[in-house]
Amino acid sequence: MDSGNSTKPAAGPITAAPRPDPTASFRAVRTDLRPADTVQQAAPIEAVRFDPSDGLRERAILDQVLTRAVERRTELDERTKGLVYRVSDARTGEVVAQYPTEQILKLRAYLRDAAEPKATAGTVA
Repeated sequence: MDSGNSTKPAAGPITAAPRPDPTASFRAVRTDLRPADTVQQAAPIEAVRFDPSDGLRERAILDQVLTRAVERRTELDERTKGLVYRVSDARTGEVVAQYPTEQILKLRAYLRDAAEPKATAGTVA
C-alpha cells in the first residue's frame, strides 16, 4: 500500500463561536407588573369522576342484545359453488352483513362462467 500519493482533505480555518455580549443584560428594560395584571386566575371547576366499569356494563348489555337480535347462517351459493356467511336481523330477516359480499359473488360467478368451455351447437366433441 502506497500512501505517498494520498491527498489531504481540504479544511478551512477554524473560527471560534461568537460570545454573547456581557453588557446586554444591563441594557434590558426592567418591567414591574403585578401577577394579577399578567396572569388570569382560572375559574374553579368541579372534579370529574370517571368510572370505567359503567361503560363495561353498558357494553356487555349491548353485546347481549345484539347477539340475541341477529341470526347467523352459512349457506352454499349455487352460482359460485362457494360458502356464504350471512348475518341477518332476527325480527325482519334483513341481511345485516354478508361475507363474501354480493359484488364478490357476482364476480366469482362471472369468472366461473368465463372459465368453463362452452359447447357450441353443431359441433362434435
